[in-house]
Amino acid sequence: MNHMYRALRSSQQWDVSTASLLRMSLLCIQRNYCFSKEIIDPPLSQGQDILLQNMRSATDVSDVLYAIKLHHAIMNNKHLMQAFRSIFSLQKSYSSNMSNGEVISSTGFRVLCETLKSNVRSLDTGEVLDALKTLSYLGVSSNSKLIQILLHALTKEINSLSLQQLLFFDFLLKDFSSSPIVEALRIALPVVVESNVKMKANKDNLSHLCDLLHYASKKDLSDTTVNFLVDSIMKKRRSFDFKTSKSIIRSLCDVKNPDGSHSPLLHCAIQVLIDNIHLCSYFDFDSLISKLASKYSAKNSYFYHEVLLDTASRYIISAGCKFEEAIWHLRKLQKFGHVSLEFLDFVSQTIERQPALLNDCDPLMLFTLVGGLAQADYHPAAWTMMEPLILRRALAHLDDIELPWVRFTRDLCTLHSWPMDLFCRLFSDDSLRMLHAKENITLSHLQLLSLYSSVVSLCDWYNGPHLPSEFIEKVAVLNYKPTRDFSLKGYISNVLKNKDGVVTGVMTRLGHFIDYLVIWRKEGYAESISHLQSSSQRIFVEDIAPPGGSLKLAFIHLPANSYTSNTAQFRGPTRMMIDSLECVGITVIPLSSIVWEELQENEKSPYILQQIKGRLSNWDSMTNSCSRVN
Repeated sequence: MNHMYRALRSSQQWDVSTASLLRMSLLCIQRNYCFSKEIIDPPLSQGQDILLQNMRSATDVSDVLYAIKLHHAIMNNKHLMQAFRSIFSLQKSYSSNMSNGEVISSTGFRVLCETLKSNVRSLDTGEVLDALKTLSYLGVSSNSKLIQILLHALTKEINSLSLQQLLFFDFLLKDFSSSPIVEALRIALPVVVESNVKMKANKDNLSHLCDLLHYASKKDLSDTTVNFLVDSIMKKRRSFDFKTSKSIIRSLCDVKNPDGSHSPLLHCAIQVLIDNIHLCSYFDFDSLISKLASKYSAKNSYFYHEVLLDTASRYIISAGCKFEEAIWHLRKLQKFGHVSLEFLDFVSQTIERQPALLNDCDPLMLFTLVGGLAQADYHPAAWTMMEPLILRRALAHLDDIELPWVRFTRDLCTLHSWPMDLFCRLFSDDSLRMLHAKENITLSHLQLLSLYSSVVSLCDWYNGPHLPSEFIEKVAVLNYKPTRDFSLKGYISNVLKNKDGVVTGVMTRLGHFIDYLVIWRKEGYAESISHLQSSSQRIFVEDIAPPGGSLKLAFIHLPANSYTSNTAQFRGPTRMMIDSLECVGITVIPLSSIVWEELQENEKSPYILQQIKGRLSNWDSMTNSCSRVN
């Protein structure tokens, strides 16, 4: 090896730079550094950039730093940027034996930073971003002089950055410590992106458009910009794949102001996801459905997708997912009001095979399980076995007052389980005092009164504590809704052929609210009771004494959340509320707000008549027995 050095020094055909680079290569061979074969294999061409190739082929950051230390004096911008790219690549792929901290503290890296500082004005914006990326990844302080210099350089050229560069620049800033220039850029970059989207966006590049939609949703760009991107992406729908569909779903869920016009794009992306179910994992379903559930509401119902939820449920069943994973999926189904009896059977059968699952079960998982069954109003075959296990495990946490005990107990009652231990606790004076301390006291009180009214109406053998009459009267007022417009009154009056036969906004002493009350006489006509209506006083159904043999018909205009989303059946708590009303001698005629909103004008009266006949099988004979019309 030494004779090679002597020959190198004595040779006059090599210039100083080339000789220096060859010397570095020979030294690296001595130190067992691994460079690519093409660098060490002779012969070398006159124009070969050995330093650049050494950096590209380095297998450890120490190789790069060693090259910098030896040859920083001859490094040009190409060498400089290759050094940063190689360091980033090796560190990110964990191919280096050096930690980020060791890299930063090394002599070679300090030399590299000084070289960057000297050359920054001659670098283009893409190169400055590359250098900033590496420095950020290594953990160089964003308040360091070098990074501040780079930020100022980029600020001067901000309008020349491409949209992709702007998005990446913003991404880098998210982990930077606050400073005047960082805060200014955080404000400016979304503005610059928004002002350039329509002009610079590549509408033929689906990946680029999806990145922009992701940014627009995260940075709360204007509805105009979001809609432009939604329309542009929709035009590329034939190119959607598994990856882009996931990105689109997440982005549309992150849009601050959901818009029903986004529904076609969302459902198109969901369908692509379903078509690629073989690529899905539990995590994919869990994260995406969680996103959709967080945005779902009566106003934004387009975030609900029945086929997706059924597909995810079947996936969990077939994949044999863990019990905990199944329960958390059930929790999301509840959020949507979606019922899958197949999935409920899967969960209950899992418990039947492994009862011990409930022994160490988190109480919220228990509550979710019972809530899912109650929502579906469904008794699985294993319920008799499950019920005592659930109660025993739940009662072990009875002292945890933060748990939603009222809702849990209501759900148990829906399943015809009447837990006396819970009634005694919830209806006690101590429980009422604790309830007063809750943040949403109105909701808590209404839930408790609803539970109590169901218990005293439906549980014949109940002999436990009763809520104070003062509490019942006070809370019942909270359920009074005098401001409703009662727009169905005219239709009901028309069907019953008596414009004075309907009163609105009637209450029961247990807090039920009845939208429309009719007294139907056995002779086959509606009693005129409009004189009972008062704008200043509530009407209690218990105070109305109808003629003998008459029926009290309660027309209740039920909101969408009274029904399951995919079966149009009553949710369990709704069915129980109707049962509790009928237990006190009232015949309930349910009117669905979902159906009503879809009816044509000439279909509304026939719909009401159909609902009446559905509840009163002898309606025709009752009305035909009398020809009187009021």
